Parts: sequence; C-alpha cells; structure tokens
Amino acid sequence: MSPPRRVRKIAVERSLKKCPSCGYSDGFHVMLTRTNPTAKKYTLLLLCPMCSDVFDMGLRLDAPDGG
Repeated sequence: MSPPRRVRKIAVERSLKKCPSCGYSDGFHVMLTRTNPTAKKYTLLLLCPMCSDVFDMGLRLDAPDGG
C-alpha cells in the first residue's frame, strides 16, 4: 500500500478542469473523507486520475441520515 498523498488546498475562480500539478485536462475524480470517525460530515476532495494528486477546494458536506 502506498503512503497517502498530501492534500493541496486550491482556489477555484471560474472553473477547474485542468490539474494544476500535471496539466491533465479531462477533469477529476471525486473523493469523500470523514472529518472525524464518528461525524456525519465529509470533506469533498478532487483526485487527478493522471498523477493522483489530491486537491481541497474547501467543500464540506453533511451526510444524509444513514451516512
């Protein structure tokens, strides 16, 4: 198992389709992580399918019941 990648904070002005790290331009995968093990709150992260770098735009989500 590879070590976890560092999450980079990024600001989005109009749109974000191109990876700031490698230049891949066909969009991102979405990844959700819990803010803590018992919370029903998540951080939405973007994962580049080419270089696997992870980006945080600051989006936080509340899980629906049962999440």
